[in-house]
Amino acid sequence: RLAPSPSLLERIRVARGFTAYQGFSLVERLCASFPPTASFVVVPWVDALYREGDISDAESAQMLGTVAQRLEVLAETHEVPVLVTRREADELTHPFDACASRTISCQATRFGPRFVGEGFETLVYKDGQAVQTTLAFWAHVLDHRQAMHTDVSTPGVV
Repeated sequence: RLAPSPSLLERIRVARGFTAYQGFSLVERLCASFPPTASFVVVPWVDALYREGDISDAESAQMLGTVAQRLEVLAETHEVPVLVTRREADELTHPFDACASRTISCQATRFGPRFVGEGFETLVYKDGQAVQTTLAFWAHVLDHRQAMHTDVSTPGVV
């Protein structure tokens, strides 16, 4: 529904595991045969399968640590961004904190999800009917407006 063209979706490859072992195996296979035309990798809720209780906590931690290492090597080797989301931020997902080059947190608000990270913050919320802005949005607008008026080298030209 969101793609501007159905042909765009033809380039997307999706794989899904239903157990921790299947998820682990998918990452192993991805790293072993990474497609040369791939632009990026997305691994949503990377920790979810390792929290299901079908394997021990120690094995979960070891497997998820290996997944973090493999994805980090994949990103560096193929110079491709890897986006990882996690269900929880705790000791189990700590290996991802150690190898992440950038972290964005998400908080639920009554206006929708709020994303915050270094140099990034949700400033506008759209719900289809209206737009809700934040004070930070207006501070950003006013900063740029002020810069626009003070950086003019030719008087009278804006």
